[in-house]
Amino acid sequence: MSAKAIQSGAQYSDVAGFSLIELMVALTLGLLLSVGMVTLFGATSTTNKVQDALARLQENGRYAVTRINDDLRMAGAQYCGNASNQGWTSSANDGPQYPGVAITANVQGISSGAGGSLPDSGGLLGIPPSGWSAGSTYPIGPADFTRGYDCAAGGTCTPAVPGGASPDGLPAADEGDGLRVRGADVLTLRYQTGTGWNFTVDAAVPPAITLVPAIVGGQAMDDPLNFAAGDNALLLTCGGGQIFKVGVSGTNVLTPTALQNPAAYRPAASVGSFDVRVFNFTRDFVTVTYYLAYKADPDRAGRLIPTLYRRENGTANELVQGVERLDFVYGVQYRDATLHYLTASQVSANSNAINCPPPSPGLGIAAGLTEPECLWRQVKSIEAHMLLDTVNDVGLDPEDMAYRYTIDGPGMVVPTNAAADMGNGMITGRMMRREFIALVATRNSNH
Repeated sequence: MSAKAIQSGAQYSDVAGFSLIELMVALTLGLLLSVGMVTLFGATSTTNKVQDALARLQENGRYAVTRINDDLRMAGAQYCGNASNQGWTSSANDGPQYPGVAITANVQGISSGAGGSLPDSGGLLGIPPSGWSAGSTYPIGPADFTRGYDCAAGGTCTPAVPGGASPDGLPAADEGDGLRVRGADVLTLRYQTGTGWNFTVDAAVPPAITLVPAIVGGQAMDDPLNFAAGDNALLLTCGGGQIFKVGVSGTNVLTPTALQNPAAYRPAASVGSFDVRVFNFTRDFVTVTYYLAYKADPDRAGRLIPTLYRRENGTANELVQGVERLDFVYGVQYRDATLHYLTASQVSANSNAINCPPPSPGLGIAAGLTEPECLWRQVKSIEAHMLLDTVNDVGLDPEDMAYRYTIDGPGMVVPTNAAADMGNGMITGRMMRREFIALVATRNSNH
């Protein structure tokens, strides 16, 4: 082989490949780049997961607050009547039997037959208090329109939550699909909906009540007539009202079947400053109850999700998931005008003649009887506290997470591990949390 060929081969040998050191450097750089890309991807994925969870948390909280606010503003609403009327004096237009105190019901009316009790009342509302004689009227008072239940972690509530089958009772408190969350408060509100109807009455005893819907430009401005024989009617003025059963002739003529002293209560369609109306108490009087219950996680066997439910007239509807705590605080004005913030159990325990202002004139409480739960008519505000979580596990470290919090104590609690993040092994996962508060001044307690 010639020297020239040997020289050429040597030249090719010098540039034929990478050295071992060059290869190791390249692999190291590539590995570092890959680790950086994977880390960046993981951080981006975690950020997106957290942002989605926070967005869901925010949306759930805002919706829950808005929905509860709407019902709190309606608490005790009875058209232009109300559930307290502290210091109200009955006028000549209203008659002595119909003071400005909530509404009255006839014993043989609401307490018997269809619609004899209201939903979520344990089947007891509508049965007259002890001491009311058969055939007399008795008050459906503030405790029937706004009823709170202060519940402890062990599952007991003060006063006791109505139990039994729907629509009379609520689910029991325990760990299981469809059962109420232990320690979460319950609130039941009642109010009248709809526009009602103007009416006229004749001279008969009992009188025939003819409903007169308002027609403007050929269009009905009031609710469609919806009475059926046996329904309870609610006749309201701006200072009181009465519930009675009716028979129906045609579509707009009601005949009271249990109207007390009809000759003393015969308002026309409009009397002075009063705009009297008839409502369908059986169909248009609403009972709304808020409570927490567990819902089985469809994606993870054995896992339960605490969920906020709104139950209307015995039918429960899911509002939002991931509500771990629900607590209510009531702003109550005592007889001496001082304002106190109490739980439901404290409102009931402090309902006495010392703290409660005198009842409205003509309440009709017989000698020796007391107005039940009188402080409930002094509730001036209702404050709802809800602790919401992100429902899904966001996988953050404890120091990066919001702690869980309850107004009943022990206050802030640091999550310890994924299996016991909520203090309940069946609700697993590390979740971010936020407290939402709804505060509403009740507007249906006084004129």
